Amino acid sequence: MRTKPSPWSWILLFGACVAWVNHSHGDEWVDLNSASLPVEWRAFQEMVQQRPLVMADFTERRHFPFRRQPVELEGRVVFDREKGLRLDYESPRRQTVRVDGKEVRQTGASGRTTTSSGRGREIPETLLSLFRFDLSALERSFDLQGRRDGEEWELRLKPLEEGGLLEQIDLRGRDDGLSRVEIDLPGRRRVELEIRNPVYPEALEAGERERLFPDDG
Repeated sequence: MRTKPSPWSWILLFGACVAWVNHSHGDEWVDLNSASLPVEWRAFQEMVQQRPLVMADFTERRHFPFRRQPVELEGRVVFDREKGLRLDYESPRRQTVRVDGKEVRQTGASGRTTTSSGRGREIPETLLSLFRFDLSALERSFDLQGRRDGEEWELRLKPLEEGGLLEQIDLRGRDDGLSRVEIDLPGRRRVELEIRNPVYPEALEAGERERLFPDDG
């Protein structure tokens, strides 16, 4: 004898369908460009761009095909929306990298400062544009895609032209914070940047901004 389906079965089926649709939508990669940014990404961009400062600890792991274990570096990152980006490497040796959108300066433990040119500028300047979430600058060199799943988000950047220093960049975060950057380089090389303990002060203390971002002329 044929039995009548329980009303609960229809409710469970409907709930499963809704969950599947929501999950599928959250897993979809969407194209991102400054001219027609989806609403949820526009809100994300506005939150990030309203933030004047970011300070955080980081661990950088550099993977090479000839090494079994990555080279691991520890340090501190400071992003000032007006002044630029500063990476202070503290171990295994001290080094500072500063990016202001015009130049990339590196200062070693001896205090000697050099200015990077050519390919040496590509990764630091891309990181600065990412911290600024400057899509108009990024889309000149990359195809951008993003996806969101609740509070989690991902960005993927692929160079418009092949044969350069960068093969792909993946970013992951939660809410409006960045937690991980993965950079694929030619020759099976890879750089991973894990960002921890971020703080978002409104301003730096007197004299601190000049110390972190001095005018080198």
